[in-house]
Amino acid sequence: MSELHMNLSQGELSTIAVNPRLSRISMVAFLLVLMVTAAILLGLIISILRLNNGNFIYSMDDPYIGLAFSDQLRHGNYGMIAGVHAAPDSSILYPFLLATASGTPLHPYLPLILNILALFATLVIIWRLFTHLRLVEDTFGIVVQASALLMLALCSNMIGVVFTGLEHSLHIAAVAATVYGIALFLDKGKMPVWLPAVIVLAPLLRYEGLALSFAALLVLALRGRWHTVA
Repeated sequence: MSELHMNLSQGELSTIAVNPRLSRISMVAFLLVLMVTAAILLGLIISILRLNNGNFIYSMDDPYIGLAFSDQLRHGNYGMIAGVHAAPDSSILYPFLLATASGTPLHPYLPLILNILALFATLVIIWRLFTHLRLVEDTFGIVVQASALLMLALCSNMIGVVFTGLEHSLHIAAVAATVYGIALFLDKGKMPVWLPAVIVLAPLLRYEGLALSFAALLVLALRGRWHTVA
């Protein structure tokens, strides 16, 4: 009897997961979250431009160190000052990403662009995680879930971090992807093909990512994925 009940419950959840009406409502709710987030970002950018006579500046001075460092990378020097070799940045990978636009008008704004893209990527990943966990089963639940995602972006300062111009937004996206990937692996027993990449990417963006990456590798090892860990 309990086995029958379990099968029925799983069937009900599967029906909900593929319910066209709920899928449409879920998509609309998520798009609204993205639109509100975009409106907030646009409002903040306009405010910064107004306060600084049309000039965009970051909320910290650290990104300018990263920009100078990335410009030196373009000239073959690993350091912030020409002829002086040093590692002034808190990220291994981030300066190389900035160096792709060095010498172009886009260079000063590339940290903002990368961080905005990372923010939206994080929202997509978290929403997919919510969907995978099947936390809601009706329209009201979807609305609550969408509201929770927007509040998470606001209250955890994910939107504010975008304007620091640092690699934190990219790191948050990598962390969210790692957690999502491990959740998929534990639930389905099949490892997403992109999971090893984000496990490696997280500490390259921020050294603090090593802790989560080691934990993810431990989970994979305990589940018999030694070849991936090695």
